[in-house]
Amino acid sequence: MSSALSKLKKIFLINILVFLFIFITLEIVFYFKQSQIENIDIKYYKFFNIPNDYQFSEIITYETGKEYKNRAKSVILAGGSFAYSFGLDPNEQSLAAKLSQYSKRNVIVKAVPATGPNETLYNFSNEELYNQIDEPEYVIYLFIENHFSRMNTKIYSLQDPRIRPMFEIDNDFNFKRLPCNNKWLFLSHIYKYYYLNKYTYDYGVREEEKFIKTMAALKKEINEHWPDTKLVVVRYDEANIQEPFIFDDKYIQKFKDLGIIYLDADEIVFGKSGKRMIGDEYMQEDQHPSVYAFDLLAKKLVQVLKLN
Repeated sequence: MSSALSKLKKIFLINILVFLFIFITLEIVFYFKQSQIENIDIKYYKFFNIPNDYQFSEIITYETGKEYKNRAKSVILAGGSFAYSFGLDPNEQSLAAKLSQYSKRNVIVKAVPATGPNETLYNFSNEELYNQIDEPEYVIYLFIENHFSRMNTKIYSLQDPRIRPMFEIDNDFNFKRLPCNNKWLFLSHIYKYYYLNKYTYDYGVREEEKFIKTMAALKKEINEHWPDTKLVVVRYDEANIQEPFIFDDKYIQKFKDLGIIYLDADEIVFGKSGKRMIGDEYMQEDQHPSVYAFDLLAKKLVQVLKLN
């Protein structure tokens, strides 16, 4: 009995050692493989559920009101799925389409679902963008609360291992992209899981200073190429959150001090009434904004920004 038990322990130990050897070998091989492509440009990471297989390499996601290009300066919409107008017809129902309709201007969309401030900063650091697009009057960034977590979450989801671009921004709003450190085969999955649980679904992580700093870096980058272009940040309610995040007066003043126009979508549509664009009338089934909501917002943006 003792001999059989000893034999089992030996077999078990050998299996453990073989497993560890395979695990460590695969990790090392994958690490060195990833190290070779560490700085691969994010434009090669394709995004799902986007018409025409959109990639970051595309300068323009889509645009509306091309017939108005010679009438007045264009407007650029930036951000995630809300700015993209996910679930709506780009040419007829989107926020861009509504802005074109009421302003009689060309509206360019540089927004991709599931992205946020970091991807926007990355996109506007692309020199080719400034070569292909004439100077617009406004770049409008449509902000939702989840963009806080997107600044911190280094991956999109466990099913989607793409790496978000991460930046280091100094006090003068100069920025540099940080290298990818997600190189391990198995350990990276643990790393991803940790980040998902720590940030992605934690709406308590609100880094207003970090967001404002990112927007300041974005403005600086834009104005180095387009000196007269104004950056606008529009806060929009995210889904049916009972207590929505709203920037307080201290942070609104910081936007102003940096020369960034800050607008609250609910306030410019409904005034100080406290009413919000949530519920069936203002949202699609997946809780993205409806055509009706964007119609209301577009009309008010045209008035407030004097686009007509």
